[in-house]
Amino acid sequence: AEKLKNLWFNIICWDAETIDLQEKFDVVIAWDLIEHVNNPWIFLENVKKHLKEEGCFIFNTPNAYSINFLFRGLFLGWNVKQFSEHLYLFTEDLIENLLYRFWFSVKFVEYFSHKENKILSYIIRFFSFFSKKWHENILFIVKLK
Repeated sequence: AEKLKNLWFNIICWDAETIDLQEKFDVVIAWDLIEHVNNPWIFLENVKKHLKEEGCFIFNTPNAYSINFLFRGLFLGWNVKQFSEHLYLFTEDLIENLLYRFWFSVKFVEYFSHKENKILSYIIRFFSFFSKKWHENILFIVKLK
């Protein structure tokens, strides 16, 4: 955040469920956040409150159907734990159902994986050629209905 502030971006770090900026925005971005909040429903309500009528909400989250989780399940006897700081693990369908309840319409969905030079990263990208739903993350671009 400090690097972006030095580039003249207006960065605000606060509790995403309770912040009230008293204004609306064209775009709200929440990268790698929804899986960390205590209550995704309150978070989405707050995002909605801060979006202009034609505003756009862009966010991503880890993919519960990632080949990464499948491999962990196979090799760890299905005792798969997500990262300790993640409170939720989402699928595309679950996110779309949540968004529908808050009057968001999905405009774009993209599955992606980080390009790291680790063996697991290469394996994930290989299997993702067979099904996009095996990628590590899901990106959503949504608008209010």
